[in-house]
Amino acid sequence: MLVRVSSWDVLKVENGQEFPVPDISTIQASARRRLNLFGRNAGALAANKIDTSPLIVFASRYGDVERSVAILEQISSGEDISPMNFSLSVHNAVSGLLSIAWKMTEMQSVVAAGSDTFIMGFTEALSLLNAFPKQDVLLVYIDFPLPAVFSEFEEIAGGSEVFTALLSADMNMDEGVVINCEKTETTDSRSARPMQAIESLLSGTIEKVIVETDSFGWGVSKYVA
Repeated sequence: MLVRVSSWDVLKVENGQEFPVPDISTIQASARRRLNLFGRNAGALAANKIDTSPLIVFASRYGDVERSVAILEQISSGEDISPMNFSLSVHNAVSGLLSIAWKMTEMQSVVAAGSDTFIMGFTEALSLLNAFPKQDVLLVYIDFPLPAVFSEFEEIAGGSEVFTALLSADMNMDEGVVINCEKTETTDSRSARPMQAIESLLSGTIEKVIVETDSFGWGVSKYVA
């Protein structure tokens, strides 16, 4: 399957480093006030990819875990739960809030699949392109590390990652990079960081990569006509 990645952005922050302040001026003030660092970074990297009213795939292993932990702390201390934290802790809350702010009415998919979240989000985006080839698909992947209280459950140690990419089945454009995606069987070369592998492919560092789950994978390579 040929896919054009017309634009993409990546933000990686290692543990202990501070996030840069994201520019979210394109988001309505009423929505900005409800977004914390998690939502602001998702919105900042997606904001320049919404002009074609794409379908949206929002993928996150933990979601807005900061809000979820705040709710648990309020419960354990006998405090009343913050209504805003409760409503925005739902896994699709950030994508819903951003789509409302941007007046987007197209379909959204929200993916949470453990350590396979990026790959399953990527798979969902390819599936939507296959089903709706005339529409672009915006893939948003974002994950922050678990807070210290849950750190023992962290499967892969690392920092925070945000990845956004606008995918298209239109091969008549000049922008971006065209990739060829082929389903593969599992191998012994599974990448521990599939997002970084795809980023390296798009940036030209490597020409081909295999990203896979326990049951299937994608062989992704740059396509040259």
